[in-house]
Amino acid sequence: MSIPDFQTLMRPLLELHGDGEQHINRDLVNALAQQFSITEDERRQMLPSGRAKMFDNRVGWAKTYISNAGLIAAPRRAISIITAKGQRLLKEHAGPINLKVLAEVTGSTSALNKKRKTTVDGERFGPAEIDGKETPEEAFENAYLKIRADVEREIIAKILANPPDFMERVIVDLVVKIHVSSPQQWVF
Repeated sequence: MSIPDFQTLMRPLLELHGDGEQHINRDLVNALAQQFSITEDERRQMLPSGRAKMFDNRVGWAKTYISNAGLIAAPRRAISIITAKGQRLLKEHAGPINLKVLAEVTGSTSALNKKRKTTVDGERFGPAEIDGKETPEEAFENAYLKIRADVEREIIAKILANPPDFMERVIVDLVVKIHVSSPQQWVF
């Protein structure tokens, strides 16, 4: 089984709180991993940046969204408990809990989903649409990796479009710049 997206984790996470008791974050992550049959290899899978474990990150985002919607509260750091609003939602809403349901519950849309656009140098920019598969952090990292790959391809294409002696000059210039910036690392 693959790692579920953060919206898929919202209802099971809220249901774990359904007993009205306080819960420790690590216990919630472990219970969800068991519930979704997440393997140890999947538990160790990292985000593209390598800074966080993907499953833990997705649980964290699910918790952030249901907390921001007022469905759970955090009396202390790394501890959470369901609110009356969360209990009502579990009783009244039988289906999955996702960003759309949270927007209905709170009566507004998240800042991430607003269609507001900003103009910068004549170009219009706005928040990325959440497809439900990636957390905002994953979407940002994947967008960065795509842009980086596009730039790398463009640079390689421009280099290859030049005569062979151009490539030789690029390599010599690169070696000289590397040597000048860090001569202590070069041993001849």
